[in-house]
Amino acid sequence: MPIPTMIIDILSRFDHAGFSAYLAGGCVRDILRSKRPGDYDIATSATPGETARLFRRTIPTGVKHGTVTILHKGTSVEATTFRRDGAYTDGRRPDSVSFDAGLLDDLKRRDFTVNAMAMDIKGVVTDPFGGRGDLDKGIIRAVGDPAARFSEDALRMLRAVRFSARFGFDIEPRTLAAIHACAPLCAKLSAERVRDELIKILAAKSAAHVELTVNAGLVDAYWLPSRRSHEFKMPRGSLKRHSAEFILSLFCLTLASKGYIDDTGCFLRALRFDNTVIARVSAAISEAVTGVPRDRVYVKRLISRAGLKNARTSCELCDFLTSGRGRVVLWGNIARSGECVSLAALAVNGDDIMRELGVKGKEVGVILGSLLEHVIEQPEANERERLLEIATKMRS
Repeated sequence: MPIPTMIIDILSRFDHAGFSAYLAGGCVRDILRSKRPGDYDIATSATPGETARLFRRTIPTGVKHGTVTILHKGTSVEATTFRRDGAYTDGRRPDSVSFDAGLLDDLKRRDFTVNAMAMDIKGVVTDPFGGRGDLDKGIIRAVGDPAARFSEDALRMLRAVRFSARFGFDIEPRTLAAIHACAPLCAKLSAERVRDELIKILAAKSAAHVELTVNAGLVDAYWLPSRRSHEFKMPRGSLKRHSAEFILSLFCLTLASKGYIDDTGCFLRALRFDNTVIARVSAAISEAVTGVPRDRVYVKRLISRAGLKNARTSCELCDFLTSGRGRVVLWGNIARSGECVSLAALAVNGDDIMRELGVKGKEVGVILGSLLEHVIEQPEANERERLLEIATKMRS
């Protein structure tokens, strides 16, 4: 994967000014995997002030920690001064950083070997910890002592699981053992940081890694009640073709059914999920637990009260748990049919009811609701004159 021209321009400007500058971290990993990086990070000998003087447009993103964001030719790149980190007393960020460091010092402070490589403007890789070999072998390994890395920042344990799930890599045995041993440190993390990593782990669609997250105790602080002693298992079946919201719903449903949590809403609120997601997931689980019959009218009613997307998730959950596909197929047929499943799709509206029947207030909504129920059962009745006739009979 070639380095983009605008990134070459940035590295060249550092070089011409007499500073060392390298691509570092995840972007190097992705380039070596022949994948286009989502973003590019630069490690440099230039201080934040020197970087700001080199480029016309910069943002002091994290000057305290040596980081400046460079805006150049339509792209943004974070440039961070070579640094050594001080102690991590809060289990999240270093108490202090020092900039009397070289490239090796800078790479030494990073989390995993595959993220602890640097690449110069010519594509020459600096790899002091064997990251390239681990990349070739498909291994996630901590830089140095894994327990020390995780004590510095507990989020690295969740990141290890996430990288393993995302790339299909194995976690090196000493690193995995340290994850199990250091898991209680995750209680220091903010709920938002845990939530964001959990979402990414679920998005990787690997049941084994979801199970590892639970069984290692990485999210114990959010269990209601405390984590059970038995091993957590996700239902067997491929998650690859399912949506992220389905997987989150299945995860919560399994936690609840196995006694790990008392209430899905409380669990998701503890992890700072937004109210819309909590409502959708809770509703989908409630429908799935009740059971979604393979019945066209029932599924149409489900779509009417829950919405198209939520109804699909409920159907997916029921099909997954019963090893079937009938409900999702039925949902798809209804979605494509154009049949009326909402008040907005009725051939009459509130103004029609008020004008033609002379009613007002709450009675209008009651009549429209009854007409929708009638049309859900008899789609062919969704014609204006016919619905007004039915509504007239309802009032007589």
